[in-house]
Amino acid sequence: MIDNNTQHLYGKERLFIRTAQTRCKMKHCSVWLASVMVGAVMLSSTALGVPYNSPGNFYAGNGSLGEYDADGIYLRSLGVPGAKDVVIDVDSGKLIALAGSAGAFDIWVIDALPNPLAPHKANFFFGNGLQDPTSMAYRNDRLYVADFQLNAVVELGGLEADYAVVWRMDIGLGNIPNPGGLVFDSSGQLFVSSSGGSGQIVVFNSGFVHQRTMDIAGLQNPGALEFDSNGNLYVLSKGSNTVMRVDPISGAPTGTGPFAPSHLNLQNAAGISLSEYNNRLLVADEFNGVFVFNLSTGEYIDTYSIGGGGVTGIAAVVPEPATLALVGIAFGALAFRRRKRNNKG
Repeated sequence: MIDNNTQHLYGKERLFIRTAQTRCKMKHCSVWLASVMVGAVMLSSTALGVPYNSPGNFYAGNGSLGEYDADGIYLRSLGVPGAKDVVIDVDSGKLIALAGSAGAFDIWVIDALPNPLAPHKANFFFGNGLQDPTSMAYRNDRLYVADFQLNAVVELGGLEADYAVVWRMDIGLGNIPNPGGLVFDSSGQLFVSSSGGSGQIVVFNSGFVHQRTMDIAGLQNPGALEFDSNGNLYVLSKGSNTVMRVDPISGAPTGTGPFAPSHLNLQNAAGISLSEYNNRLLVADEFNGVFVFNLSTGEYIDTYSIGGGGVTGIAAVVPEPATLALVGIAFGALAFRRRKRNNKG
């Protein structure tokens, strides 16, 4: 999951290392220089080992599946026709895409990044069975798909072994009115957005037993769900084309100020993704590309035109949790060497 293609570094890191090599004339300098180089290499790594070395890259489905950098610049196609939604399995480094339409949907699996193999189409032994899938989540080698028409979450198992789905289980069948999004929290609880009533979040425990239903004031036609590293739940309110940040227990807004990311041209919100690396909230619009907001404040930043059209699904790449720790070690070693040199007078 770490990018082993270490020849690619950010411009600033390359400059810093060259400067350090030029100034490094002490006999112990190699110790801190190696640490700094490790830190710089880690800064270029991502959870999927993407060779473009830009944590904050994202994948967008808009009829095809493409990879874009943190500034919305197109990098490459991943060869999935009719892509509708995409999810990243951070643990295995796999990218999983949903493609198709009108009751004929396929699951595609892309692995072996940064030199991806051709995408594998998952084989459904029991028949497809998906009617109107809206979003996906991946956990413990199993894929979970919210199906709007089935009023359920479909669990598909066996995907890791040979891309063959060998079993299926329907969660909450008939009891989740029009599910629009789903996400797991850190404890394994499953959160599913439902447009039943005025809009609710249905919560299941790790054994998929229904626990509670959470009402959120002002929520209209809820869609995609995401958690940040602080445990805040982000809910796409498709009816109002904005994103709500709430406490996953009470449903009350979180944060110290107003949080209502919106834009005049954001009119058909379809999906969201968080990029905590650069503090951005990405909102996919079915007709107008990707809207970028500040993840902390909700302030509008930019709009990315994706293939000249809309986006139905989006997923962002995040750096490894160890990145910040290693960077700290690197610069700690640098500071130590500087102090030692000064002590020698």
